Amino acid sequence: MDQQPGTHPDPHRPAEPAPRPTCCADAESLSILLSALREETGLLRTLIDNMPDFIFIKDEKSRFVTNNKAHLSQMLGVSAQSEAVGKTDFDFFAAEQASRYFADERTLLASGVSIVDHEEPADDRFGRRVWLSTTKVPIRNRTGQIVGLVGMSRDISERKGQAEALRKSNDELEQRVADRTADLREVNQRLQARLSQLHFLTTTSYELAQFIRLEELGPAVVRAFAGRFARSEIALCLRRADGFWFLAGSSALTDEPSRHAIVRALAPFVASGLQGPFMHEDWTREEALSALRPSRLGDLLCYCAIPLLADNRLVGLVQVFTARSFVPLYDGELPVLTTLAAHAASCLSNAIHYHELGEQARVQGELDAARTIQQQFTPSHKPHIPRVAIHSVYHPANEVSGDYLDYFQTDAGDWVVVIADVCGKGIPAALFMVMLRSVFRLEGRTATSARKLLCAVNDAMRANLDDRSFVTAVCLVISADGTSMSCARAGHPMVIRIDAGTSHTPEMVRCSGLALGLVSDNELFASSIEEITIPLQAGSRFLLYTDGVTEVTGSDGQTPYGIGRLMELLARNPGASPETIIDTVLADVKTYSNMDVFQDDLTMLAMEVTG
Repeated sequence: MDQQPGTHPDPHRPAEPAPRPTCCADAESLSILLSALREETGLLRTLIDNMPDFIFIKDEKSRFVTNNKAHLSQMLGVSAQSEAVGKTDFDFFAAEQASRYFADERTLLASGVSIVDHEEPADDRFGRRVWLSTTKVPIRNRTGQIVGLVGMSRDISERKGQAEALRKSNDELEQRVADRTADLREVNQRLQARLSQLHFLTTTSYELAQFIRLEELGPAVVRAFAGRFARSEIALCLRRADGFWFLAGSSALTDEPSRHAIVRALAPFVASGLQGPFMHEDWTREEALSALRPSRLGDLLCYCAIPLLADNRLVGLVQVFTARSFVPLYDGELPVLTTLAAHAASCLSNAIHYHELGEQARVQGELDAARTIQQQFTPSHKPHIPRVAIHSVYHPANEVSGDYLDYFQTDAGDWVVVIADVCGKGIPAALFMVMLRSVFRLEGRTATSARKLLCAVNDAMRANLDDRSFVTAVCLVISADGTSMSCARAGHPMVIRIDAGTSHTPEMVRCSGLALGLVSDNELFASSIEEITIPLQAGSRFLLYTDGVTEVTGSDGQTPYGIGRLMELLARNPGASPETIIDTVLADVKTYSNMDVFQDDLTMLAMEVTG
């Protein structure tokens, strides 16, 4: 039933079919559809042609159907689509690269499994090596049959380059870390070896100092030297007016023939002496040693002769027979052996002197010998330091002293100046002074600053100082050209400086520091030591002294001389030479105390910058 005007349509009634289009309407719609399709195709083509990625379509035989501009120009090296259609990768790339592409595509077309983000190196049409990330997807028709593939490759060379640079950077960092670790390991090994050597020297010095009788000291010296060799036979001979005398030896050298052969081997040194160690790699080839019997020494073919010198005088000579494996170690062991030889020579010199004096004069002889050795240890010459003049005085209160005065040159050419005062007097203090000198000289060879040297000496000495013993010291390290110095002190009276300016007012060089051996914690000790670097200006003067100067009492026996009187005395003599400064202070101390003999060990060193 037709709908009446003004009524609503029935929603349940089927809609009237639309009228069929006319022929003209069909043509117009098709034209519009084709136009829209062409427009979309153009837009799609414009899109892919303006993408930087390489886009291509291939048929089922891996022949190019279409390519975007980037792929045509940059990878295939052509300018028009017509130059690529129907061709394969073999027409554009090297056989190896084209074969790889073709094999991948055969697998894809056969399996239907896409290749996604496959990274591989490639050479473009111009021979440039690039890295590509490639995705290839199969194309299927309406029935699902694979009829081709579409591929897109992206140039990831920059990313790969960055990754490679990062890898190389990591490799270089790892190598630097490995190199640094190796360096630290080597430094640690050298440090451990150095500490081992110091411990050995400190221990053996202390052990040798316990013996005064030659029959006890001789075997102790042999044992001490044997401690530096894995396997050895050792003989010790003393120098006498008419030649050498066999004192002690290890088991293979104590029979009578070996003793005589050992002494005869030293005949060349009876007249000329021996001033330094030497080594033979094979003693059996040496005529002077031909009297020895090789059967008693086996494979100990390396021979070392080490002179024992006291005050440049040959006291004795140690002969060492050891394995030839020692030859490459000789240079590294030489400083330890020569230092040990100096200790042994001092002890032997003292023992010889004691032996010659006889039992009746044993005590006095011991003290005289010790005094002689100490005087030999105290420098008697003035060092030739550029721009610096030095004068010193050393007055022990008794036969031996606990004061230590020294100056010597480091391996690098710098100069070390040391004044120290061992707590106590007499033989114990003198023994510690001897050890202190050895440690300072050994550590001072490589010293670069006063603070580092004091820390090294404290670390070596603290094991040999009991809770009641300590050492005060002040140390200077003067540069080789005499233009500056580092100053540090360990509980010692401060250095006095008289500046080169117009006022000439004496002043203290203030730097803090605990005494040597006072604390067992070496880090605590090191943190307490303050170092001052002082430029050396022409006309400046410095005075170093022990407390024997300021603590001497007046005629009342109670009032000390004091630092105030010393500063006033120096202020009255601002331009005095080092010799005049020392003489003036000594004269004033004697006047104040009204005594010619000092109550305590007294040591002073005055220094003037001349250049």
